[in-house]
Amino acid sequence: MYGYHSRSGPCPLLGSMPKREHVIMADTTVEASIPRNRLPLWLPIALGALLIAGVLVAADEPLAAAIVVAAPLLPFAYFALFRGIAGDFNFGALLATAVMFVLCANFRYREFAEKSIDFQVALKLLALSASLGLSLLYFKSIVRQLYLYGLAYWLTFYGILLLSATYAMAPLHGAVSTISLIGSFLFLCYLCVKYGPERLIEILVWTGLVMCVGSLAIYLAVPEFGRMRDWVGNENVLTIRLQGLFGTSNGAGCGAATLIFLTLYFYIWQPGASRAIAVATIIAAGLCLVLSINRMAMGSLFLSGVVYYLVTGNFGRKLVTLFALGVLAVVPILLFPEEIFGLLSRSGNAEEITSGTGRNRIWAVVLELVPHSWMLGYGYASAQHILPIHPDLFQAAAHAHNLYLEMLFGSGIIGLLILVWCILTTMVLAVRVGGARELALFTFFLTYGLTEPIIGGTTYLAMIIWQASVVLLFHRAKQLERRAPAGEPSSSPRLAT
Repeated sequence: MYGYHSRSGPCPLLGSMPKREHVIMADTTVEASIPRNRLPLWLPIALGALLIAGVLVAADEPLAAAIVVAAPLLPFAYFALFRGIAGDFNFGALLATAVMFVLCANFRYREFAEKSIDFQVALKLLALSASLGLSLLYFKSIVRQLYLYGLAYWLTFYGILLLSATYAMAPLHGAVSTISLIGSFLFLCYLCVKYGPERLIEILVWTGLVMCVGSLAIYLAVPEFGRMRDWVGNENVLTIRLQGLFGTSNGAGCGAATLIFLTLYFYIWQPGASRAIAVATIIAAGLCLVLSINRMAMGSLFLSGVVYYLVTGNFGRKLVTLFALGVLAVVPILLFPEEIFGLLSRSGNAEEITSGTGRNRIWAVVLELVPHSWMLGYGYASAQHILPIHPDLFQAAAHAHNLYLEMLFGSGIIGLLILVWCILTTMVLAVRVGGARELALFTFFLTYGLTEPIIGGTTYLAMIIWQASVVLLFHRAKQLERRAPAGEPSSSPRLAT
């Protein structure tokens, strides 16, 4: 697969990974600084201080009691953290899954405009600190073992987002949101370098499975939290759409769809992959996707599968076949547009589809505001504070509902051009190194980005999977670069599975 070989046995969490005798791809300075037989004194002191800070922040929250209950588990958490940092994959996987779960999950509901620090924010800051800390400790290895040019491009893009946060409507919120994107990206680089790409994919599948199963449980047990509220006339009613731990129904649909793709096209092809885990993940993610009623995520998942089918051989013959099927599918839409769009809509009204569920109103306002600050934009995540109070919009219009307009609104033409450059260079790299799966996954996000911002707030599951596809490409490109003889091309132009 990616040229990574592991000597391991069964992992209690992931099911197919033996304990490794030697830590590979680790920064030697870190290994030398961690004693093998005892916990370093600074570790419990630092974690204890963070715990006390979390309790103080959460003093008025009901979940503060949970911290007191969890206190007896801290010694075990310290040990798991210590072993994970020291290179034991079993504990490293537990640590990574916990960090990514906290970064992705939403444990309570509040309005978009509410940005105060509460228990959830404190918990996410703790997870973000862990991801950044581990990544920075291994940054030298990350630079050495991943494709440097691509890494520089994407870090420059995130740096532009961070810079734009300084003049945003809420600079602190914008900065923390951007740093969460940087933290998740570097943490994925760390996991890929330390444990290998196959183990990175395995950890992502486990994180997604926990998110989906937890969301389904909340959907059934706590409908007020697990289901989306929507405006029907002048009433805000509880709908049947799942949002669960994802925070929004669109986030649930997008996360579930990308998790299905990751499991079907990445995970199940790995040596030692657990069939039971794969089946459970596909079922749980499939239920979340259906219950979220996220039509764009369903369509983007289908399209990404089509792209993967096209680029894995016999391109011409497959293209002709798909073109013929596409014509057959378009004819009924041209003949009966009102009836078909009415069936696809949630309300039975065809205008819901043709207007993008009211998104055309949001796009018109964004295009009206962009010329006033077209070069630098209004600052990262400022759409959450500006659009909901615009007289022509409504409270739920918390972003531009389009990836490209969101970037133009928040970071101006500079941010948009750098994003386009990063996307194009990464897709070219995918073609060069034979990254058919990564290229198809990019197709998902570029299509889904026509109606959703994707990059406009803190990190989340779908965003992490997109970042992971970039990291996997950088790892493969670096491997091919090292294998190629001097003066010869380092990769094949043909896409491969």
